[in-house]
Amino acid sequence: MPISEKRLYVWTTYNSPREERRTPNLALQFGQFTDERLQRLFAVLPPRASIITTEIEELWLDEWVSDRTVLLGDAVHAMTPNIGQGAGMAMEDAAVLAAELASAGTIGDALDNYVRRRKPRVETLMWVSREVGHEGQRASALACWLRNRRIVREGRDVRKARAELERLLTFSG
Repeated sequence: MPISEKRLYVWTTYNSPREERRTPNLALQFGQFTDERLQRLFAVLPPRASIITTEIEELWLDEWVSDRTVLLGDAVHAMTPNIGQGAGMAMEDAAVLAAELASAGTIGDALDNYVRRRKPRVETLMWVSREVGHEGQRASALACWLRNRRIVREGRDVRKARAELERLLTFSG
């Protein structure tokens, strides 16, 4: 994703021991991808020391509200980036919170309604994101083969796959 005329944001994952903190040689790590455009990208990457790497972590707080203070987005439910829905969940949180504040009788009722409406959807998407991450991080040949076979088999029904994806990602405010 371009973030300026000269800077690019790239997100990827790779399996490594938890205690490992060094940035891998990305060109070597992704050497199986031989497209010329990708190889040109690897050739112009900055030095490994200037590439930021972090562990993927989740955050889930049971209490989203304290008195008249309410949390939303990553402040209360940071999810793994595997399905790219973290920012979307924050925007949905804001939309639901605004709607509840506009329609509820009291601020307390609005905040309670916000939490009641948002928790099930956010929990579902966090679970899906986590599972997609687990599937993508499989390492054994058998586990990868089984995953790939299932994806091919399930992907044949494009209408069903699209309907499931739309159902999952559609905000129904």
